[in-house]
Formats: sequence, structure tokens, C-alpha cells
Amino acid sequence: MPTGCHPQILVPTREGILDWKEVDWVLDKKNKGVVQNIKQFLPAVLDGHFDLEHTFYYKGDALLDYTTRPLHTINS
Repeated sequence: MPTGCHPQILVPTREGILDWKEVDWVLDKKNKGVVQNIKQFLPAVLDGHFDLEHTFYYKGDALLDYTTRPLHTINS
């Protein structure tokens, strides 16, 4: 989405309401309005690191650990 573009479109889905938000809002540590793992991987993606496998380890709903590795090592 181009900087300064703020569409006012709310899309209801089974999981909740899809809405455009600023990156700072999404990544705010106190924000409970997004899934917890997005705060882990989104900064890397926004920095252009598209070649990573992101793995999340949960116990129930609690995120226990998060790891990344280069995609080229997945099939090695």
C-alpha cells in the first residue's frame, strides 16, 4: 500500500474484521488486535528478507519460541 494511502474499507470475515492499519499499530507490543506471531516475522519481511522460513512453536495458545532459517537449507 503506498505511503499516505488510507483506504476506508472494512471487510468482515469469519476470523474478524479485515482492516488496513499503519505498520506501527500492527507492531505495537501492547496491541492485542493482531495475531501474536505477526510481530515476530513482519519486520523481516518489510526489510526485504523474503528468503526465510519462519517457524513458530506453541503450547496451546502461548508462543514458546520462534526461529528462522534461510529457505535454501530446507531441502538440504
